[in-house]
Amino acid sequence: MTLQNFLKSAFDRASPKSKKTSLSPHWWTNDLDHLHRKYKSTQHKFRTSPSNSTKHAFLAARKILRAAIKKAKRAYFHNLLQSTDNHWKVYKLLSRRRAANFPVTLSDQLGNPIIHDPSANAQQTLDNFFPYDYPFLDSPAHSNVRKQVADFLNSTFDHSSIKPISEQEIIHAFSEAKDFGSPGIDGIFPAQIKWILDIIAKPLSTIFNLCLFNSYFPSLWKIAKVITIPKTSASPVLTSHKAQWPISLLPILGKCLEKIILERLLFISPNWFNPCQRGFIKKSGTEAALTFLSDFLYHHSSAAHSAVAVLQLDIESAFDKAWHPAILLNLIHKQIPPGPSTYS
Repeated sequence: MTLQNFLKSAFDRASPKSKKTSLSPHWWTNDLDHLHRKYKSTQHKFRTSPSNSTKHAFLAARKILRAAIKKAKRAYFHNLLQSTDNHWKVYKLLSRRRAANFPVTLSDQLGNPIIHDPSANAQQTLDNFFPYDYPFLDSPAHSNVRKQVADFLNSTFDHSSIKPISEQEIIHAFSEAKDFGSPGIDGIFPAQIKWILDIIAKPLSTIFNLCLFNSYFPSLWKIAKVITIPKTSASPVLTSHKAQWPISLLPILGKCLEKIILERLLFISPNWFNPCQRGFIKKSGTEAALTFLSDFLYHHSSAAHSAVAVLQLDIESAFDKAWHPAILLNLIHKQIPPGPSTYS
């Protein structure tokens, strides 16, 4: 017996064996428990030592576990139907495990429930997540921002310096889209465009260039299909709009045009964003922010007679409340090219 096998056997004997509890599914077996432990082990190895071998081992263990679970479920319910004459018992079991499917009636900002009217619920959701911008409520500072943006958009520009969008840019933009991502109101999946991209790349380049040189973004590409996902644990009040996650699904053609413009802006100047920003930045995310914070705390707290104070600020619905004129003015001050900034 090798040292590795000896240690493994000693570890298995010393480790407490999992027992089937009342929370375990009725179809769970000891074989599934063994496959699950093997799956978690390969998953841990892949995360700690990523390589092709550990990846293949993890994927293989996951595939075997999923197939075994599916087979165990079928066998359990088959045996249950064969062994009982009381079909109401089966119905009771299935209905107990079935998720509740009932309409959630939203409430307004005062907490008053809205009637069971899908149109009223949809209108209330739109008012909360997509508030209308009323210019007559502007302060003098807000009115000044609107005026600067309007003056810039109404001025004339020389579009001769703008490079036309090439077919290669269009192919690259569509290649990064998920094949069967949720479509917009047009119902077009990215895969449908990819299948015929070699044929329509040239016509699309003509359309995109007309949008670019005329500073025009088609209105149909701005219409989003809004769906909501309930927050199961974030809010105790299911009828509140705060318990809903809104997702706007836009047409794929408009999203790819936005992708091309963003890539051009990043090529012109990579300094559009604050250096401390981590979100919506390539090769950056929460891990980079946590690493920066931990390094900052380590270097400043290790010094003698020093203290570090951390202030956490969480703005509720910050993305929903972003004011577009202020964003445009910020881009204007950073000397954004005229084409992308004057889209209407």
